[in-house]
Amino acid sequence: MRLIPDTPYARDRFAKLYAGRSFAPLTAGSRVPPADPAYGQYSRTVTADAQGNYKFDRVAPGQYFVSAQVSCPREAKECAGGSVYNIVTVTGGEGGPVRLDLVGD
Repeated sequence: MRLIPDTPYARDRFAKLYAGRSFAPLTAGSRVPPADPAYGQYSRTVTADAQGNYKFDRVAPGQYFVSAQVSCPREAKECAGGSVYNIVTVTGGEGGPVRLDLVGD
């Protein structure tokens, strides 16, 4: 799972990758040029815990892209691998976890 600050560069990159949708198939990455190195410096990546939950600690208030890779089991007959994203807004003063379901269209 990745957390990426909403910047003009990130918006442009997501627009090219996702083409107005929230799901991009694996082949969509071929139409997006490699990321600027600074882009990676500002994004954060975490892996799931044993229950499949993700957690980002100490997130500053602001708007973010949250994206995740979708993979398919080998035995799946109909499954589209790729990535999904959602935009979230973090405000100050909130405590506790936020549930976010990423569903691609």
